[in-house]
Amino acid sequence: MNRIGRMLLVGAVTVMATAACSRSTGSKDDAGSNHPVTVERATGTAGARVTLTDKAIERIGLETAVVKDAASGSSGATLTIPNAAVLYDPTGKTWVYTSATHGTYVRTPIVIVRVTGDAALLSAGPPAGTEVVTTGAEELYGAESTFGED
Repeated sequence: MNRIGRMLLVGAVTVMATAACSRSTGSKDDAGSNHPVTVERATGTAGARVTLTDKAIERIGLETAVVKDAASGSSGATLTIPNAAVLYDPTGKTWVYTSATHGTYVRTPIVIVRVTGDAALLSAGPPAGTEVVTTGAEELYGAESTFGED
């Protein structure tokens, strides 16, 4: 199954698994919250802010890596990320989920210059040092698409 097919399948599973979740902002406290995911609509070019409880992070096996400066002479690329962090939306645009604080993720647009092995070389994206999601991005996208709609 190709990456887009996997993304659609995971999105469908995410929708079914989180059908009881609310669109409203819930508590981040695992003990007191009935909402493993909350979504807040963003303005501008970024996606919505998706917030997960620690239990939800554990359940989806979410992992991150750090954006790095690209080696000089990389055909216009200034940044490098693991290719596993790249998310393709249904229109073919490329994104990553960034994390500025624990449990909170925002879909951020990127521009890929080329993919080499396990690395994607970017000409635009989040700055070096930013954490990006490498495992679990499809689930975040599914939650954003389902619970971030008006």
